[in-house]
Amino acid sequence: MKQNHINYWAFALLILPVVLLLVSGLTWCIGASICSFTFPLALVFALFMTNRIISSQKILCQSIAYCLVGLVAVGVLCYFIHDPAFDSNWYHQPGIYLLSHGWNPIYDHHSARVIKDTSHIWIDHYAKGQETICATIVAFTGNMEIGKLGNFFLPISSFFFSLMALEKKFEGWSKRKLWLVAFIVAFPPIIWNQLLSFYIDFNLYSIVVIALCSMVLYKEDKVKFLLVFICLLAIAVSVKFNMLLWFGLLYLGFMAYFWRQGLRSMVGYIFVYGIVGVIVSVLTFSFNPYITNTVDHQTPFYPLMGGHSNVDIMSIVEPESFKHYNSVEKILVADFSRPTTGSQSQNYQFPYGGYPLKNLTACGSVDAKLGGAGLLWLDVLILAIILFVLSKAYKTRKGKWYIGLSIAFLATQLLVPGGWFYRYVSYIYLVPLFLLFATENSVVNRRMNILRKGIYSLLLINSFVAMGATLATTIVANQIEDYYVKCINHSDKSCYSSDLYGFVRKVEPAKRTLGLNKPSNTMEQIPLLPTRVRIYIDYSALNRDVKTNFIQELLLKKGVLK
Repeated sequence: MKQNHINYWAFALLILPVVLLLVSGLTWCIGASICSFTFPLALVFALFMTNRIISSQKILCQSIAYCLVGLVAVGVLCYFIHDPAFDSNWYHQPGIYLLSHGWNPIYDHHSARVIKDTSHIWIDHYAKGQETICATIVAFTGNMEIGKLGNFFLPISSFFFSLMALEKKFEGWSKRKLWLVAFIVAFPPIIWNQLLSFYIDFNLYSIVVIALCSMVLYKEDKVKFLLVFICLLAIAVSVKFNMLLWFGLLYLGFMAYFWRQGLRSMVGYIFVYGIVGVIVSVLTFSFNPYITNTVDHQTPFYPLMGGHSNVDIMSIVEPESFKHYNSVEKILVADFSRPTTGSQSQNYQFPYGGYPLKNLTACGSVDAKLGGAGLLWLDVLILAIILFVLSKAYKTRKGKWYIGLSIAFLATQLLVPGGWFYRYVSYIYLVPLFLLFATENSVVNRRMNILRKGIYSLLLINSFVAMGATLATTIVANQIEDYYVKCINHSDKSCYSSDLYGFVRKVEPAKRTLGLNKPSNTMEQIPLLPTRVRIYIDYSALNRDVKTNFIQELLLKKGVLK
């Protein structure tokens, strides 16, 4: 792929979600709602806007063709692989459905109730930027699962930005190494874990990567640097409350760097553009929740802060053993553990705790409670520290910068109560990469060079394990859910109880009953399904005279399907 094409797609896929947000926000401002034309209109505008930046008519024509092929290919993948994750089925999907079916969150602060459950608190009052992006796709295609296509824009953009930044930083690298390391940087486990779900935490990682790349590429190009800054700011403001905190801290660091380098005009530009960007965002696509929450509950961050709810999420997701740990101990246990999804006690596994099957399956979880950086990240971190010390990279000027950045990233975990929860601080995945990059500028012998290649290989394997585990667990969960939905649809009487919109929407309209009533004694939870905590099945009442595929037959033989 040519350099100008890489540059084009890096910006196009960064600009597209922002244009989708802006078009949606302006549509709401005039009293209308997201419609089937929102996505194609924003797509065309984003491509032409990117063409103005890159200035190449030939690239525009080629890019439109590539875009259509790429969108269709990824859309087909999303269509066939359904999202079984709990939060997705609980409040992300109903929020997307409402936004794509006429809800104007500016004038209607509270949405229609598709679910009689507390999930409406999150639908109505939480940041909904990613849901808005996905809703434009759902409105265009008419299919909920294809809406996951909106998750792919930022990670792929971060891949192209990483490719350009690495090529500039390490001019002696081969094309193969550039592409492999860019892949490692842009697609860590959290991206694979959440890409095919409606979870939103992965955005933080991609935002940090693109921001760091912009410092390498455009710190002397004011226009492009500020364009990247504004786009990332819009996404950070709209997607999740805590992302704005991390984004602000990162750019405060950039401002300190510019000030120290004597580029004080850049500090002023970042400050002014930042204020204007926040105002525009809050007055359009982020009016709900920031303004609506302030009007209704006297705080923009309801229900996490203020109001009558004041929900403490961490008390719900925190492992039981953490009750006995202080903040530092929680972070150490979480960072130095193998992946696990359970809320039960977890012991230190430093430095090696083996790789049991439960850790392999946890590598495919959207929200691994501990060890969320992947099966091999702990090993990679230890080896990267050893190589950093042996190569004496800490003595070089760049080495000192990298170690300072690594310490700063790890230290931010102490700033919030949930700093131990990897999906809230996923950027710490970059720490061993920083240490490896520092050794690239040091003189190393043959053995050290082999070790460095081995560490890069482990990171690549770490990503592939996460990708494979995610696909495997998702496909199995899809087959389990599909089997029971077919049985329910063929049954003569009600045989399930659930308040999960994502599950119930698959049931035939005549048999849909939203609301989790007290389950009868004959009802049990579905085994292995991530959403099972809110789905109860009366197995004795199921009509099992349904057509099954080979995976479902295997699950029946193994006793997984009751």
